[in-house]
Amino acid sequence: VSFDLSRLQRTFGTTAMLESISAPAANVSVKENAPNPIATETAELKHDGKTVVLKTKPYSATAIRLK
Repeated sequence: VSFDLSRLQRTFGTTAMLESISAPAANVSVKENAPNPIATETAELKHDGKTVVLKTKPYSATAIRLK
């Protein structure tokens, strides 16, 4: 996924924070005493301040926090 930040007419830093959750399949159910198959991840992404490019995982939701 690629986001063009230059059209926002605002200056951004060259790092962004990513927060994502992902599942191993589209339809996941978790029993009360079973391990949770949903993974969470937080990472820092470097970019050029004008475009943010990232590769998302299947069955995931990702939030990008620009600095």
